[in-house]
Order: sequence, then structure tokens, then C-alpha cells
Amino acid sequence: MMENRLILLLHLATEFINMTMVYTTVFGASLVKKKWKIVLTVGVVVCGHLLLLEILGLRDAKGMSFFTMLAVPLFMLSGRKRTLLGLYPFAVIMASVVSVSVSFLVANMLGVTEA
Repeated sequence: MMENRLILLLHLATEFINMTMVYTTVFGASLVKKKWKIVLTVGVVVCGHLLLLEILGLRDAKGMSFFTMLAVPLFMLSGRKRTLLGLYPFAVIMASVVSVSVSFLVANMLGVTEA
């Protein structure tokens, strides 16, 4: 079970980093000034996913990562919420390629196989 938690946390970390990078670099969005809001958003998403892991299992918990992708433009970025949500499909496509590549690389480095 510890291995599944590690896999899920690495998956969420790459999702947060990728979505934040896409929105800030490609779309020119800026992060909110209040650090507690970022920490709270990350904490709630991680706790929610860990709860889903316990209830539903790893596959379903990773499948619910769209909550992570929605949390970034809604709670962690400042300004133009409608515009950022409109760009959401493009951000997901751009971040997906990087996310899958990094997750695969880290899993191979740790010797973790897909369940």
C-alpha cells in the first residue's frame, strides 16, 4: 500500500508542476500572492486523492486527477478565471504529454511496475 501512495504522490506532483508551468509560461498567468492559498489547495487535493486511494484503489484515484487540473486555474492562479478555464482543454493536452513522460521516467528509475 505504501508503494501505491508513493505512485499517487508522484503522479500528483507532476500534475501540479505541469499544470502550473503550462498556465504560467504558455498562457502568462500569475500565481496568487497568498502562499497559504497555494498550500491549502495542494493539501486538499492530496488528501482527497489519498482518501480516494483508500476507498477506490490506485487506478481510480489517478483517474480523478482532473480535480488537480481544475484546482490550479481555480484556486492557485490570479486574474482572468474565465479565460483560464477556457484554455483548460489546451493546457490539459500540453501538460499530459509531459506528465506521462515524467511519471514513466520516475517509475522506471524506482523500479515500480504498473499494477
